[in-house]
Amino acid sequence: MRLILSCAALVALTACANPCADMCKEIAAYAEECGYTVPDGEPQACIEASPRSAFTPEELDVCRGAADDLRQEWTCEDVGDYFDDGAAAE
Repeated sequence: MRLILSCAALVALTACANPCADMCKEIAAYAEECGYTVPDGEPQACIEASPRSAFTPEELDVCRGAADDLRQEWTCEDVGDYFDDGAAAE
C-alpha cells in the first residue's frame, strides 16, 4: 500500500512540474544576486499567473531550456530591466 501511495505522489508531483513557473523563481533569485530588490510576493504572483495549462508542450520546453541558460544569456543589466527599484547592477 505504501508503495502505491508513494508512486501516486511521485506521479502527481512530476505531472505538476512547471518549468515556466520555475522561471519566476530563477529570475527572482538571479535579480537578488545582481543586487536588485525583488518585491515581496512578486515571484508568487508570477507563478500564479503561469499555470501549466497556459502553455503548450513546446512553450514548456522553451522555459525549461531558458532556466538552464538564464545566467549565461542574461546580464544583471538585462534582469534589471524588470525591476525599477533603481539598484545599480555591478
